[in-house]
Amino acid sequence: MVKASCCVPRCTTNWRNSPNMKFHTLPSDPKVLGMYEKLIRNANLKKDSSSTRICGAHFPQGERMSRTQLPSIFPWTSVPQERRKIERVQVPMVKRPRTTSVQAEKENVEDYENPSDITTNNVSIDVQEEKFRDQSTQTDSLNESQSLQQEILALKEKIQSLETTIHELNSKPKFELSDHKDKDHDIAFYTGFPNYDTLLLCYDLLKEKAEHLCYQNRDETEYHPAECNKPGSKRKLTIWQELTIVLLRLRLGLLEKDLAERFRISMPTVSVIWRTWIKFMRKELEPVC
Repeated sequence: MVKASCCVPRCTTNWRNSPNMKFHTLPSDPKVLGMYEKLIRNANLKKDSSSTRICGAHFPQGERMSRTQLPSIFPWTSVPQERRKIERVQVPMVKRPRTTSVQAEKENVEDYENPSDITTNNVSIDVQEEKFRDQSTQTDSLNESQSLQQEILALKEKIQSLETTIHELNSKPKFELSDHKDKDHDIAFYTGFPNYDTLLLCYDLLKEKAEHLCYQNRDETEYHPAECNKPGSKRKLTIWQELTIVLLRLRLGLLEKDLAERFRISMPTVSVIWRTWIKFMRKELEPVC
């Protein structure tokens, strides 16, 4: 028996508590080994050691079936739930109590000596029971149909909500400085400012006048008062996003095509924002600095 423990984080399987479990060595193929390393998420993984093992609990069959098979079951993954199956349940027929008239007819049948009369009365009772059985079946089908319609409406609403979420994600810029506000080294890397608070201070100095910038190919920066409509097309990005574009290009030298892809705008729009903001920032910040 191999005295081994599983290398997957949060997996407590070892040769003591699971003596019948199979422990597999890591694959020797560099490509497959690299995929193992990503899936296992173990920062201290000794991938070059022959004693490093992964238990069979991380494979659907309870063991690895081939050297190239990848593990797919981990403590941080959830098992997909099967969709609820709608099954038709047959409701047992409930017989209605017979009326006094029917009961009286049955009593009268006993007094009849003619066999043909008895047969006729029995057939009448059977027909009434069959009609009630048909009505009960129709009621069950109607209830089932209404339940399915309600479920379809709920699924349509969920689909519409997911489509709205996808549209919002697709239209949202791929880069946002606020995602790094708690990491000073990231802010310094992307913008040159020492921290997020200093960046906000600069933004507050420029925000009011930046709202009325005129984006035109002119040598001078032009402003428009708040009560007047700014000429040109509607602003595609917020002031914060435009400032982010300028800072990224100043700090990292990103190309217009890269910035256009990050913020989901055209390259000419990036060019106009860049030229306008550079002249604007020089005019506003040069006296302060």
